[in-house]
Amino acid sequence: MNTLHSIDQMRASFSYDAIQIAKESSAKQSEVKSYIKKMPLLIKTNGLAQTLAFYRAKGTGSKSYQIVYDILSTWFRAETPFKMMTTDEGFLEQVIRLETRQYMMLTDETILLLNWLRRFADIELKKEG
Repeated sequence: MNTLHSIDQMRASFSYDAIQIAKESSAKQSEVKSYIKKMPLLIKTNGLAQTLAFYRAKGTGSKSYQIVYDILSTWFRAETPFKMMTTDEGFLEQVIRLETRQYMMLTDETILLLNWLRRFADIELKKEG
């Protein structure tokens, strides 16, 4: 599991499973797909913490935003080489307390995961929903 290939396989497998769960949820599939696709640009423009804060705030009124936020939170709590969240404190709260190097690594990993999520969302989620 120490090769880049196996880490990428872990991202792919996790992303596929996450999209299947999103597909079965009551959220609008087209919204989930759209929010996944928009997130990398928002991260590059505004930063990871601000983007997560936006998705979390929107998630209080939108199941689709909440699903995307929860997918990322779950990935960074999972037993992977990128497990960074280890306390019961909230995901966003932990992200904003990271040291600069860890924050940059988390940002890069988030973009890589979102690439897989986008691929599976394009395949699995309906355009109209």
